[in-house]
Amino acid sequence: MHPEVFNVNILIKGLKEILHPLYKLEYIGDYEKKILSYIITKEPITLYRVAVDLGLNFSTAYKKAYILSDNKLIREIKLKNNGAHYESTVKGLLSCLIYDCNLDINSILNKVRLKWGVSSLKNENILAFLYTVAKLFPNENVINLLDLPSILALMIYGYCGFDINRCLISNGIDGPIVMKAGEVLVHYLLGFFESITGTSGHFIKGDRFSVILDSRGYIVAASCSLCGQGRYCTGEFACSKLYDAIRSYKKLGVRYNNNKIIHY
Repeated sequence: MHPEVFNVNILIKGLKEILHPLYKLEYIGDYEKKILSYIITKEPITLYRVAVDLGLNFSTAYKKAYILSDNKLIREIKLKNNGAHYESTVKGLLSCLIYDCNLDINSILNKVRLKWGVSSLKNENILAFLYTVAKLFPNENVINLLDLPSILALMIYGYCGFDINRCLISNGIDGPIVMKAGEVLVHYLLGFFESITGTSGHFIKGDRFSVILDSRGYIVAASCSLCGQGRYCTGEFACSKLYDAIRSYKKLGVRYNNNKIIHY
């Protein structure tokens, strides 16, 4: 990929190549893919409805659904007064990408985005974050954590430390991908560190910015709109306006270096 270009098709191909050998799914054939893609499209849905709508006998539908559930591609949920329904997992959504369930890539990424609770971000952010996770942690255990994006974000932070941008680029992830993935990463880091304020560095929230500082004063992640538009910062970088705002809001020793700002 050209270092200045974010190419969605190349990124999808790269993601599929990394994930395919990690899935190692058994017994996923045409029936399973048909049922999985229908559940993704209509979720939440009962297996009775799946069987009727797809013209399958009930024993076949339940047998295939058990295989999907056993592989953690779908899960049972209880709806009040409506009995057992089923919905896809993020692992299931990505299996449709890998094994070609004939679903549009944007439909799959839309579902991931909604399940992760980041509807304000774009599908390309989700794709870049998934690629980043798969590139850094190409193992089966990570596949089973795909429904826990905050854990994935913390894994990246634990691996990279405060200088996340440089770390990701040094691991062969192109700059444009890092920029897109960084927006998802910062979203979860901000939420997590806010929840443990006072136990690890500082979480500072002003009217137009939110910032995580580690115990040494390095900026871990920040979001702000001081310049009139929403922006994300990662690593030890912050513009002078954000630095001044942090310094005036709380008297802390803040390390900063100008102008690696990720726009969205």
